[in-house]
Amino acid sequence: MKEYNNISASSILIEKNQGVSAINSLEICNTHAANAAVVGVYYTDGTDSFYKIKSVTIPVGATLVLEDVAFDNEVYSLMIELGSSQTIDVIIN
Repeated sequence: MKEYNNISASSILIEKNQGVSAINSLEICNTHAANAAVVGVYYTDGTDSFYKIKSVTIPVGATLVLEDVAFDNEVYSLMIELGSSQTIDVIIN
C-alpha cells in the first residue's frame, strides 16, 4: 500500500475496517512556506483515542518518519491531527 495525501486540516488517514494491520512507514513533511507544523498521529475507535505522537513540531521543509505503525484496523481508524494554517504531505508506505 502506498498512498499520498496533501493535508491542511485534521483528518482520517486510514478508515476503520479497511483491512490494514501494519504500515511500514508514515512520512510526514511540513510543506508550509513559513510555519512549523504541530502534528499528532493517533488511533481511535470513535470513543477512545491512543496517540502514537502528540503535539510534535515539524520545522518548515522537514520530514518526520514513523516506522512500523501497527494497529488493529478492525477496531481503530488512523488519524492525523494538525493545527490551523498548516499544510503537510503524508506518504503511507
